[in-house]
Amino acid sequence: MKKEEQKQHLIDMMKGDEELGLYKINITPEEKAKYLISINSLAILSVIGNKLLMIEIKEIAKQSALIAVDFARDNPLNKNGYNKYLDKVKKEIENYEFR
Repeated sequence: MKKEEQKQHLIDMMKGDEELGLYKINITPEEKAKYLISINSLAILSVIGNKLLMIEIKEIAKQSALIAVDFARDNPLNKNGYNKYLDKVKKEIENYEFR
């Protein structure tokens, strides 16, 4: 992959991260964790519908949120402070308990 293609690929990845709300850091890590789990739950529901139990959808959404955070954390353009924030978000997701 040429340098210009790599640059465009990184920009495209960041746009995807931004659409998922991964770059909004004006909320607490706990709020971000809930947000990511919620949007993943809605996405899964819209595709799968009622083919799974809600607890299964929530667990899949939790795993999807963890993958999204790991993906965002691996972005080479991130600053160290943002990665620390993402580490806190990841911990909140891992500890999240459904009501």
